[in-house]
Order: sequence, then C-alpha cells, then structure tokens
Amino acid sequence: MYKDMSQRYKRNNAIHLKGFIESVLGDCEYYKKIKHEISEFRFHANVQTFLKNTDHSFDAAAKSLVYIYSCFDHNPKRKRLEPLLRKSYFFGDQTKSLMEYFREKYEESDFDLFDAIDLIELFMMNFGIKFEDKENDQLYCHVLDI
Repeated sequence: MYKDMSQRYKRNNAIHLKGFIESVLGDCEYYKKIKHEISEFRFHANVQTFLKNTDHSFDAAAKSLVYIYSCFDHNPKRKRLEPLLRKSYFFGDQTKSLMEYFREKYEESDFDLFDAIDLIELFMMNFGIKFEDKENDQLYCHVLDI
C-alpha cells in the first residue's frame, strides 16, 4: 500500500528492532528466569509448575525472535544486525532454520507445521524443554540445563 516508508516509520522500526534484540541478548531477564526455574525444578520436580513459571519468558523470548526476523524481512538492510543474535542463549542454527521455515510456510499460505517437529524440538531445547512421546500416547517433558 505504502511503497515509501516515512523517516518516522524507519526510526520507530529501528527502535523496536533494537529493543527486541536487546531483550534476547546475554543474561537477559528471560534467560535468568528460565535458568532460575530450572534450578527450582531440580528440587520440586513438578513439570506443570516449571512450565507455568516459564511460560511467559518462553513466550516473550520466542516472539521477540520472530519479530526480529520479521523486521529483517521488511527491511533487508537491518539483517546486518543478525550477528548480534549469536550472543543470545536462545539463538542457534536451528533458530535461524526455524525462522526461515516459518517464512516459507507463510509465503505458501501453508500453516501445517507437522513437518517441522524436529526443528521446533531443537528450538525449544534452547529454553530447557524437550518433549518425548511415550507409550499410550503419553507425552513426557524433559527439563534440561541451559
């Protein structure tokens, strides 16, 4: 609709992108919270409590990564900031692969993510979570150290 982005839009976009990147770098609040809850889990061993207590941090960090890649897609010049993400505990090759997968699926209007189970599983391990299928359709949640 609007082919030319205003300077105000570009400035706001840069500010938001910077905030999203900072939110997932280093010992950020989300990482500290999840790491703390993993330590707590080692004492209480209650998966439901762990998942409940980490849900917000996982959700916020994962969304920040998606927003970052969305900004890169809308403004390819900003992709030069991608190396900064290497400093994030939540970023790895699987993260980049998953974001590329999401982009491809979106562009194809295909929202069936079943074929990405392995990528999603690797991504979730960045957050200390690994699910495993067990007998009788049971799902087991491993809480990993990060």
